[in-house]
Amino acid sequence: QMCIRDRYQRRVRGAYLKSMSLVQLSRRSAALTRPLNNLLIVRAQSTSAAADKDLFPGAYSHRDSPGIKYTEQKRNQNRPVSPHIFIYAWPPASLSSIANRFSGIAMSVGMLGMGSVGLVGGDVSAMMAAIGASSVGGLAKFSVAFPFSYHYVVGIRHLVWDRKPEMLTNEEVTKTSYGVFGVAGAISLIAAVV
Repeated sequence: QMCIRDRYQRRVRGAYLKSMSLVQLSRRSAALTRPLNNLLIVRAQSTSAAADKDLFPGAYSHRDSPGIKYTEQKRNQNRPVSPHIFIYAWPPASLSSIANRFSGIAMSVGMLGMGSVGLVGGDVSAMMAAIGASSVGGLAKFSVAFPFSYHYVVGIRHLVWDRKPEMLTNEEVTKTSYGVFGVAGAISLIAAVV
């Protein structure tokens, strides 16, 4: 039967071990390692970063400096950053997905703006009518119509895909991505002219 003091000491020791980092735990346990297949690791408890190289031989290369964070070491090498985004040929499906997300964000921001104007006592319909009648009315109408029409058409495309999953081939997704851009653009142009 365990007394209260022993339970308390185990709880405190467990909390202490949970608060230690993995490196600290491995340094501490390296001193307690028993012989394994005639291999004996004898090591004093070390707190130096140089000891990490011995404990974790795969974690460091011959060029790494122990004690300096990995990201700082790589940043200090003055190596060029790969132009991964600029040389990547974006597939139409990914552009369609990104545009769908941006259109949803644009609609949310627009609704937030209109709601905020309404909350402070502004007349939202009069403001929209004034913008629509101004010299930038066509561009403003297109900017409002495109996210709505695009998001709506993409929603219809997803409903079709849910009903007919055989349409989810690379060729079909590419075709429908171009089609979605075309249909949404046409609807938006019609809305901008009206």
